[in-house]
Amino acid sequence: MVDLWPSDINVDQIVVKSPVHVLREQASLLGRKTKNIVNARITSYERPTWYNPIGIAVSSLVSSPPTEPLDQKAKNFEYSFELIAPVLDNYSYLMFVVSFDINNYPLTVSLAKELREELTIEPKANNETEFLEILRQIFGATKTRNIIQALISQSVSYNRNTND
Repeated sequence: MVDLWPSDINVDQIVVKSPVHVLREQASLLGRKTKNIVNARITSYERPTWYNPIGIAVSSLVSSPPTEPLDQKAKNFEYSFELIAPVLDNYSYLMFVVSFDINNYPLTVSLAKELREELTIEPKANNETEFLEILRQIFGATKTRNIIQALISQSVSYNRNTND
């Protein structure tokens, strides 16, 4: 069998971390920092069925004739970042949703209302460096820190009450 694929396709040579990889790294670090009292969950996010940002009904889309070049309208990848308190029946707090296409960047970040009110950040990152800066501001926000502290406090109190 003849291999027609380029020789530079290699899983060992990842040039850019995907945004979801960055989120999973940060989720892991949060768990370590809080001794897993508060964790973060990264999940594939689906917008509600009523959400239609471009206002086009699906039935109005027409397929191209086979001789026309393909116009690739790939769907975006969307991931939610939630804070989770396992002891509190897996209480979750949705912090933000990250949306990007197959190229990873640019990406957009949709913040929870309370974070939007506190932060004045551009919700778009053109590369990993800009994405990390957005995350640094979100994680360092007073609202984020207050939520984490409240979840820790309630989790510790819950554990003490159930052990008495």
